[in-house]
Amino acid sequence: MAEPNIEEALDDHELKQRLVAELNASRADLRRSQARLRQRLDLKTQAQGIFQKYPVAVTSAALGGGVALAASLTGSKKSEDKPKKKKGLVRTGLGFATGLVVKPMLKKWATKQVDALVSGRTSR
Repeated sequence: MAEPNIEEALDDHELKQRLVAELNASRADLRRSQARLRQRLDLKTQAQGIFQKYPVAVTSAALGGGVALAASLTGSKKSEDKPKKKKGLVRTGLGFATGLVVKPMLKKWATKQVDALVSGRTSR
């Protein structure tokens, strides 16, 4: 029976040490990646970061959204003693154009602005 060679034993030990070091490095990389992913997916932290970076834009958007919501919820109260006015052709056409063209354009613009804020870039 051949006795184990000392050089081979040292090579095996060195190989094991390298593998252990590589595994430890991989685990550390995974922990860092996991921490970055948790931070990116944490909506509260993201919202705080966006507010700290763009306080005027966020406050303006919140104010505008609040006003729009309040306006849509309150509406005008109709009284029964006033006769209902008929809408003219121009007013009807403007309402139709607003619904078909202006609202989708504003919605698309607002969506782009929010996406830009979330991803960290601004488009002006």
